[in-house]
Amino acid sequence: MEKYEKLIRYLVWKMWERNKWIDYRDLIQEAWLVFFSIKQSYNSEKSSFTTYLYRCVKNHLFNYIQKEKRTVKTIPDFCKEQKPFNLQLFLSMLSEEAKFVVDILLDPASALYTRFKYTKYTNESPQMIRRELKAILKHDYHYSEQKIDKCFQEIRKALTVL
Repeated sequence: MEKYEKLIRYLVWKMWERNKWIDYRDLIQEAWLVFFSIKQSYNSEKSSFTTYLYRCVKNHLFNYIQKEKRTVKTIPDFCKEQKPFNLQLFLSMLSEEAKFVVDILLDPASALYTRFKYTKYTNESPQMIRRELKAILKHDYHYSEQKIDKCFQEIRKALTVL
């Protein structure tokens, strides 16, 4: 198993490099599932196991990514019909710490904005953005977990009021 780990990680990395909107951990998990499932179907007379593994994992990851692309959500009609969002009113309801979190989300120069600017929206997007934002706040700005959660709750509450 350790013998093939480098090959699997290489294949996942190559596929993820072109599709960074998808979670890297999901691709790793899919690749290992393929590894364990093909052990029974391998025929040593046709090719080496490494070659067989390479083709199977690469094909499976390609198909998995294509399937994920097809599940991309579009904006529902009820969202298009909503009244205009009043950003000033929204910001006036937030503490300075929560405003800072919103600034990071909306600032075109931020790493978070740049990373998700061209990614397609999927069911996992909110969780991915939240995870990335938490990591930035923890490591770059030394926010505690409680402080981050308090900011998120405050933002959520202000959004429901509007």
